[in-house]
Amino acid sequence: MVELKRAGWRRKVGIDVAAPGDGIISAVPLGGAWYSNPSGYAVMSGTSMATPHVAGAAALLLQAFPGASPDLIEQALKNSARQIPAEDVGSNVTVLACGAGRVNVTAAYEALMEGILVEDEWFVGKVGPGTYSKTFTVRNNGATAVTLAISCSNMYTTWGADEGSWMSASTSSITVPANGAATFSVTMTVPAYANGTYVGWINVSSITIPVSVNVVKDIAPNTVDTLQGFVDEGYDEVWTYDAVYYTLNVGAGITSMNVTLNASNLYSDLLVILFNPNGTVVGVGKWWSGEYYSWFGIPVDNPQPGDWRVCVMAWTSALTSYNLTINTTGSDVLEVTSFTANPSVVNQTDILIFTMDITNKMPYDIYACAYINIYQLTVDGREYADYTSTEGTLVPGANTLTATWNPNRTPGDYVAELQVYYFDGIQNVRVTEKTTTFTILPSSQVVVMDANGTVKSAFAPGESIYVAAMGLSPYTAYKVWIQPDPVIEGQALDLARDPSGAQEVVVTDANGNVQPTLVWSIPPNATPTYARYDVILDKQGVDGTGFYNGDDDGINSIATYGIVAPIPEVITVLLVSAGIVALASRLKREI
Repeated sequence: MVELKRAGWRRKVGIDVAAPGDGIISAVPLGGAWYSNPSGYAVMSGTSMATPHVAGAAALLLQAFPGASPDLIEQALKNSARQIPAEDVGSNVTVLACGAGRVNVTAAYEALMEGILVEDEWFVGKVGPGTYSKTFTVRNNGATAVTLAISCSNMYTTWGADEGSWMSASTSSITVPANGAATFSVTMTVPAYANGTYVGWINVSSITIPVSVNVVKDIAPNTVDTLQGFVDEGYDEVWTYDAVYYTLNVGAGITSMNVTLNASNLYSDLLVILFNPNGTVVGVGKWWSGEYYSWFGIPVDNPQPGDWRVCVMAWTSALTSYNLTINTTGSDVLEVTSFTANPSVVNQTDILIFTMDITNKMPYDIYACAYINIYQLTVDGREYADYTSTEGTLVPGANTLTATWNPNRTPGDYVAELQVYYFDGIQNVRVTEKTTTFTILPSSQVVVMDANGTVKSAFAPGESIYVAAMGLSPYTAYKVWIQPDPVIEGQALDLARDPSGAQEVVVTDANGNVQPTLVWSIPPNATPTYARYDVILDKQGVDGTGFYNGDDDGINSIATYGIVAPIPEVITVLLVSAGIVALASRLKREI
């Protein structure tokens, strides 16, 4: 057996048979060119080399028995496979690594012609502790009766630990009549402590029948369950690139499920992957140098009832035991009581503030870290966008943490997921996540137009100036007017200086838009002057200051006719001697 990843994919039971796959002359020309090369073909190794051997064996059997079904061909190949001698293995391996054994096409032909055939595997199923039985039918294709010895192996974990005798056969031997059939049964008793995947085999004389069982762990509300296991990525000729799977039967009524890991080897490099009943990855955690932390979401609020899968995988060198804990009691140390995004409808140029109210239930200070993963909601679900984080000391009782985020992202609806961690002296413990939603609006824009809706940069006496805006705060009141320039940072906005003599109050719609609003009808007899004027939108309400303040609306800047100006939005106009009012370029400080 070669030192490749020959066990079932990601430590799942899935190997049927073994076949030559190391140092095989392939169909790939030397040099990688996909055409015939006179210098020869590449020597390659792996399942892509072993598979053609098995396919060729099946083709030979179908040629000899053209009426045979695919199941019968598979049965013949498995029943006739031979155990790999110990000297060819290097160390003891189970059916997890080589299945029923090495393919022997001659023996498969003889089994179909005049040999013995029996069910080729027993997958007991996804079960809990208890007793399970199966009856096997042995068919004799020969002309004489045959007596066969029956025996059962011990059961083994997927990392090779001997778990002892779980199986017993109804008889130690069976006689099968010529061209006839006989039966025997095997009973398996799964002990109460079992969890995860176990493998073994049944011997019918020289025939090996692989056996596997996936012992499901029932997860109930308000419980703490710990699964103990071993994972080995060391290059020991047997378990290379190791992974162990568990099935969790998550019951109804659970509001919080935390999955945490504690490995015995502080320098192990492990991944923990959590799959929901639909097979979707909902969380990935990493253990490294004695720390457990997760980027994406272990555990889950209100987990869907059904079979969840947990994978513990050693993705670089490791040799370690571990405890995998599933906690459905909720945190008894920290509680996130509120998680909000402010404002909940934000412009691309705003700064978004996440606020987390956290109660420390302990009588001492706890240092905690908060991770916020941000996803954009799409028609297909959601798509990861970004993350932000914060940390701090939480005193006993109520605490508030805040984190800022720049929402300069694609406009649309978003959801943010909060995970809070604290160190309990053994490992980082995660508090159940909470979510909040918010919306990003398109960039703000202010336009100036005439009474016909034509966007203009110059106005003649007698014309009317209208202002429209897009991407402001939704359902928000603004005052809009014209005031002589300059408007200076921090200066009071003097409404009395409006040449029109009035200030319009407008309210934005759900998208933060202002419909065209008349701000000044220029008198037909206006005297040409070089005085400058600014068109201003001033946010009203609790956030409005009535001052020229770059933070007045929370928007950093807008662009209009090449002007970059903080909110309140300022557009400068100029009365020139030619008798027109023209926009003049200004540059205001960006916040």
